[in-house]
Amino acid sequence: MFNIPKARSRSIKTRLGLLSLMVIGTVVPIAVSTQKALSQSTALPMKISLRDNSVFFLIVPDTDVSRSAYGGKLKRKHVHLAKMFEVTQHFCKTEPGRTPVYEWIYEKNGGKASLPGTGLGTFRISCDLANDIAIAYGAGKPESTTIDYDFRLPPSSRFKTYSIPILNITGGKVDAWLKFASNFKTIR
Repeated sequence: MFNIPKARSRSIKTRLGLLSLMVIGTVVPIAVSTQKALSQSTALPMKISLRDNSVFFLIVPDTDVSRSAYGGKLKRKHVHLAKMFEVTQHFCKTEPGRTPVYEWIYEKNGGKASLPGTGLGTFRISCDLANDIAIAYGAGKPESTTIDYDFRLPPSSRFKTYSIPILNITGGKVDAWLKFASNFKTIR
């Protein structure tokens, strides 16, 4: 049908084969890493900092924390509250002499204090309550959590990353968490 010399035909096939391998070699790792990242990451974007050894700030970029976190019943604010308990329990367990109670200042919209309605309140979480919650919900897979210790320090000593197990808020425990979260009020 086509009168292409055999040598040229092999050259075209070789080039197409190499091109196919290059495309597959580029696309497959991207697709696999994207799928892996989507399937493994439950973390929502947030910044956590610790001041004066007992006051945490949890600052989220969201302007609306009542949106669904993962497409189900849990809202972003419920996941943020869970993170407060997870971190509190971790610090109570690993640094028991620091303080028996942590305060959490919760802010949305990146913490831009100049905008009204940015502050979502201050929560007080005792080590005893954080431990009770950890026992009630159980520990899920550990999640990498970075804490900013002091904005005045150089970056090399300013940030520390911990592997902190997330609360196992799944199945029938979701409704219990929603009820608990609605009753857990800010102190100001």
